[in-house]
Amino acid sequence: MIEITIPKIGVEDGEVVLTAWEKEEGAFIEKNEIIATVETEKVNTDILSPASGMLKIMLQPGETANMTDTIGYIIAENVIEEQNNKKELPPVSEQPIEIKNPEVVTAHTPNEHLSPAARRKKMTSQIIHVKPEKSNRIIGSPAAKRIARELGIKLETVSGTGPNGAIISRDVFEASKNKKVNIAESIPEIENAPHERTIYLREKLPPIRKAIARNMSESLQQSAQMTLMGSISLDKMWPYFQQMKEDLLAESLKPSWAAIFIKVAALALEEHRHLNGTVENDEFIIWNNINIGVAVSTEKGLLVPSIKDANKKSLLLIHKELLEIAENARNHKLTTEDLSGSTFTLTNVGSYGGEFGTPILNRKELGILGIGAVTKQPIVNDKDEVVVGRCCPYSLTVDHQMIDGEAAGLFIKSIKRIINSPTLLLMR
Repeated sequence: MIEITIPKIGVEDGEVVLTAWEKEEGAFIEKNEIIATVETEKVNTDILSPASGMLKIMLQPGETANMTDTIGYIIAENVIEEQNNKKELPPVSEQPIEIKNPEVVTAHTPNEHLSPAARRKKMTSQIIHVKPEKSNRIIGSPAAKRIARELGIKLETVSGTGPNGAIISRDVFEASKNKKVNIAESIPEIENAPHERTIYLREKLPPIRKAIARNMSESLQQSAQMTLMGSISLDKMWPYFQQMKEDLLAESLKPSWAAIFIKVAALALEEHRHLNGTVENDEFIIWNNINIGVAVSTEKGLLVPSIKDANKKSLLLIHKELLEIAENARNHKLTTEDLSGSTFTLTNVGSYGGEFGTPILNRKELGILGIGAVTKQPIVNDKDEVVVGRCCPYSLTVDHQMIDGEAAGLFIKSIKRIINSPTLLLMR
């Protein structure tokens, strides 16, 4: 038998969830055919068959495994033929046998005289149609049993949809949806009984949420994070932003402040290279490429794809790439390449009305810039007059182990200078 294993996906090992088998157990599989799909912390990945043969399933959908674990087997065609040829014929009954389906009764033909297609058909008929003996034992996967215990579901009340009627995780979840509990009847009538919490929902954390929790925790544990907050005037950039609205109508696009700040941050990082670095094994590394990670919210959690070499790209190209990666993130089409390689991160808390925050560093990076919603604010101009201006709040978090307060302040100073030089910004 040939093992079907989880390939190493991305640069880090971790846990994956088997989301679906594309073929049923016992089906004949061709080499390199898609047979299953697994979900990692960030992406969904197809599993290809390592060889041609019959499929044997070892892991059920919804269950977890580690990288390089075996989730099934492919039984090679020649192995099945050898096993079939070694089987002894059953003793011939002396009683006459009634043949109800005569067209399936054929003379014995050696396998070597059959075509490959005919051999596969013969193997399928010899293996798939073996009917197991009935048993009163309840068959359930370890994950299904654990979930049943947590939800208070009796396995004997659950209908299994796995191989040979085995109960798998989703069967238990479906059973829990149909279970109705009368809370009033379940609580004994005790005068002045203390109020107890009741569970509204209990579910297993998906891989992406577990990854977010782990990465955020490790980021805080491995760095000394400091956040600078303030406001950036956009009065000089505002007329250009309005002009971009009109110009982009021809391409059915709308300008975004996120795209502008990606470009501005990338240009500022050219002047402050030490923020475009990381610390590995007691060594300080400054990256040549300036790849801006962009925090994108999805229904499953936060993802951070990156725009590569953002300092070398035009505003229009950055805007188009930003729309593309956001769409791919929400449709679960991001690749490991999209989700790796960022050197500095930008998060737009203004997209949901936020102004300030304390953004947490993307693990191994030294800076993350949060931008808030652009609003009208009273400001004092050069003539000491109070006028209405447009401002963007910012929150810059840096690793104080490597970045001093002065360096962070100078970086923000460059951000303000670049965004208030819109002509030069648009030319770069």
